[in-house]
Amino acid sequence: MESIFEKMYNKWVAKGIPCYLGEFGCSMRSDAKEKAFQMYYLEYLAKCAVTYGMGGILWDNNSTGTGEESHGYVDNASGEWIGYAKEVFDVLNRAFYSKDSSYAIETVYDSAP
Repeated sequence: MESIFEKMYNKWVAKGIPCYLGEFGCSMRSDAKEKAFQMYYLEYLAKCAVTYGMGGILWDNNSTGTGEESHGYVDNASGEWIGYAKEVFDVLNRAFYSKDSSYAIETVYDSAP
């Protein structure tokens, strides 16, 4: 994944052409092990993006379930979190906004479940 971001950076971002991840995500899970891998994937993806100068847009289809095509994070009617979406946002916020110099792509990569 990191090599793909590096290629995008060199081809566009380094030349002043803005790039972002449009509608990325990973379906919500009910199994604890699958959830751990979902969080890991999203954190690693986001950390690669920000390291290589890109932002992103999390896909939210307002689904309240888990499994395939379940990408609900914020209830469109109430504004409340759906399921464990707050945890997902916490992971993404850390990846996109942390200024901790010891928190790097390798740190995330090495934390795989």
